[in-house]
Amino acid sequence: MLQENEVLERMKYCYLVYRQLGWLYTNSMIAPPDYVSYLKSSSLRLGEDDFIMESMQEATRFGEIEEALRELLSFYEGMAYALAAVLEIPIANMEDLFPNEELILLAREMGVSR
Repeated sequence: MLQENEVLERMKYCYLVYRQLGWLYTNSMIAPPDYVSYLKSSSLRLGEDDFIMESMQEATRFGEIEEALRELLSFYEGMAYALAAVLEIPIANMEDLFPNEELILLAREMGVSR
């Protein structure tokens, strides 16, 4: 069984991935074929995440890259919220766990201002 601090770290990671995928998805200036290159530039090292990259590469083969990004976004949102519920952290307070500078950096990496 995971210790509380391990669950917290996983929740934080999932939340940051959710936010960064969301910024990428909502940035209309980025064409879907460019999503993977943005993920590879993520300081969260999303370009090294096998689950994310395999999902995106498979979606590229089938021409469904936007759908894949939307599904990944939903997956990480669900994971973050589920882990927050386990830790009894109100969803409204999750963003408060991170320095504003970190969120600004992650948004900037996806070409948006926060």
